[in-house]
Amino acid sequence: SGGSGAPGSSTPAALQLSAALQLPSAADVLVVGGGQSGLCVAYWLQQLAPALRVAVVDEHAAVGDAWARRWDSLALFSPAEYSQLPALAWSELVPPPALPFPTKDDAARYVRAFAHKHALH
Repeated sequence: SGGSGAPGSSTPAALQLSAALQLPSAADVLVVGGGQSGLCVAYWLQQLAPALRVAVVDEHAAVGDAWARRWDSLALFSPAEYSQLPALAWSELVPPPALPFPTKDDAARYVRAFAHKHALH
């Protein structure tokens, strides 16, 4: 069949969506990946074309889980000021993150706060 997905399928495994994934009932654009990049794409689509129905799906159950489920010692390797998402400063987090290098838990909270602030889901 040529693909590496399900037996008899020509769709590569990487393109097959999990049966457990909750897909939105109606969306004009489906952004796959709820990390920083995917959320930024959804944010800018909403800013540039407000009439678009944008939905974000991710393999993790909650926004920020990609960060939250990492090693306890993980922290950003670049200063927070260079890792900021649009329209949300790190300093807006309560409690404030560990600066200048936020921890993985700070990063998870930051990504969740961004998604919540801009109603990205």
